[in-house]
Amino acid sequence: MKDVREDDIMKPLVPLSELCVSVFFDTNQLGERFNDDGCGNMIVHRIRASKDFYAIQKFTHKYGLSSRVSFLFPEISLKEYKRQSVEIFIEHTKSLEDKVEKYKKVFGENLSVDFSFAHKSTADFEAFIERLIQQFMLENQCLIAHHNANEETFKRFVDKVINREPPFTDAHKGSKKYKDAGFKDAVIEDTIKLFSESTNNICILLSEDNDWGRCFKKDCNNIYVCKNADQVIDIICKSLSLGKLDLIASMFLNNSYIKETSITMANLKYEELSLCENIEVDENTDDETYMIRFDYIMDNKTYKIETVYEESSNSVISSIISDDDDLQNT
Repeated sequence: MKDVREDDIMKPLVPLSELCVSVFFDTNQLGERFNDDGCGNMIVHRIRASKDFYAIQKFTHKYGLSSRVSFLFPEISLKEYKRQSVEIFIEHTKSLEDKVEKYKKVFGENLSVDFSFAHKSTADFEAFIERLIQQFMLENQCLIAHHNANEETFKRFVDKVINREPPFTDAHKGSKKYKDAGFKDAVIEDTIKLFSESTNNICILLSEDNDWGRCFKKDCNNIYVCKNADQVIDIICKSLSLGKLDLIASMFLNNSYIKETSITMANLKYEELSLCENIEVDENTDDETYMIRFDYIMDNKTYKIETVYEESSNSVISSIISDDDDLQNT
């Protein structure tokens, strides 16, 4: 596995000041789980995010929005994921060893079991998980949202605990009652609010938890809580004022394959550094395709091209030079 420096995963694709929407992912959006408590029910040899994470990622990549939408994980969420993974390692390596010993007692010499873990100690496994997290963040172009705790933050948390304000809630363990349950969520809430204030970005939190709506009710016009990818995508489009035709135009502008196919199908030579300008898109409701009109500038000449694009197959159906006799010198 490639070793990744922490500095690498902190570098955004573009300066944060130019981003318009920041999507935050809660801890429950990270990790693969399955229904078997006997061995930990979470896969810890690799890291994958939720299907909603990848649906949003696919949407931003397809329509060329990666420079306007950033993906962030609160620092405390990554720490929680790391703790969960290490706890599984500690609990279930011991559990597996105990089970093997019990079966050896039952079957004696009739049983031969040889196994070993690549990471011999908890510290080794912890370092392994840290590398997995760094690799995931780098490969998926995610940022870490750090929380800068200070005295003012501490006072806010204390006031919320005393007043039982969300996300702090009462919790019971045995006969004892706790008023400070929800500390992690309070850090996430504070992280997102401070980030929103410092960047003026539209911020979206994707989480399966039902309690987040109570946390962002007051003075949080730029913060939204969503439970699935469709809700996130809808807010992204509304925040960036993108209708369907705008998305198709953005896709075309950022998709080299579709541009090249459109130009070569019109019997022109495609040059990557040549310009495509004045993009206009109309929807053909009869056959659910889109008419993309654009100017292609090559060798100081402007060619007006009309392309029929089918989104369902992500393919160019036809492409022609709309006015071959009216080439404009540039």
